[in-house]
Amino acid sequence: AVVPWEIGYVAANDLDWTPNPILQTYMAYTPELDARLGRFFAGEGEPSHILIDFQDIDGRNLAWSQPLMFLAIIECYRLRLPRAPGAPLLLQRVEEVARPVWRESGRGRATIGSWIDVPQGDQPLRAAIELEPSLVGRVLRAAFRIPPVQLELITDEGEQRVVRFLPATAPGGPLVSAFLESTKDLEELLRGEELPRVARFRVCGDGAVYYENPITIRWLALAPSSAAPTPLR
Repeated sequence: AVVPWEIGYVAANDLDWTPNPILQTYMAYTPELDARLGRFFAGEGEPSHILIDFQDIDGRNLAWSQPLMFLAIIECYRLRLPRAPGAPLLLQRVEEVARPVWRESGRGRATIGSWIDVPQGDQPLRAAIELEPSLVGRVLRAAFRIPPVQLELITDEGEQRVVRFLPATAPGGPLVSAFLESTKDLEELLRGEELPRVARFRVCGDGAVYYENPITIRWLALAPSSAAPTPLR
């Protein structure tokens, strides 16, 4: 399989190929399509290998745009070979992988534009962000589309970032205990290295005004009896 879109790798290297159910994964902009990709990589399609570049379109972040797909990949695959400069990562499926169980560890509500503090600690954590379009937002979405929504975030190292994210897929629970920006970051995560955690974030952008207040955030942590895969430890 190839993530997110560079299927030219297949022909150029004469590779066996298991196509994704959504051929170019950035097109999975609904919760159903993200869940379908998650099932595909978790076992339904079972591609033995993945060529992956950590990139997305329009200022989006791969780990936030398709959170269920991304989670399935880091839980079910490991690095096959060291990455050459500028090349994608080659991942290999783990045999008989036991996926961890996530449980809701808390929830909160916040107004759009206000800062939301992320619970800190050493354990893996996800944030399922639930936004509902307002009446005007629903009309605008039916007629054309809602303008982009962004997430402004600050890491535990004090770095500030702004990424575009998809309110429709955000309830899938993006990982906040590691913030990734590049293929190098993904390689480090899969090696079990520590990455910056998200310390706080807020929903903003031109499209944010078309969603209801308040928004709901559900924090998802590993169940006590569930062992974390190596990249999430």
